[in-house]
Amino acid sequence: MNTYKNVGLIECNDHGPVHKLSVGSKLNGYNIKKIYINNKAPQKEIKAQYPDAEIVDDKKEIINDALIDLVIVSSPANSNMDIVGEVLEAGKYVRVI
Repeated sequence: MNTYKNVGLIECNDHGPVHKLSVGSKLNGYNIKKIYINNKAPQKEIKAQYPDAEIVDDKKEIINDALIDLVIVSSPANSNMDIVGEVLEAGKYVRVI
């Protein structure tokens, strides 16, 4: 029986592509449910990569979502600790990339 893990992606880099979930992660049941982007990445590009994910305007929509189990944080090193702290306080698993 597969257990699916809902994932939120918080992308705070100033530039560059949005993090891609590996094929192995997808096969192991990880599902990107919500994405917060704090850069100029085109939403059309993001929706093409993650057609089932909801793009949100505030990272709190990911952090406070009871259905999200894991939050992937992609941000500059000088800013990710605040975000990581918020995610951990919400009782979620976190991965920093």
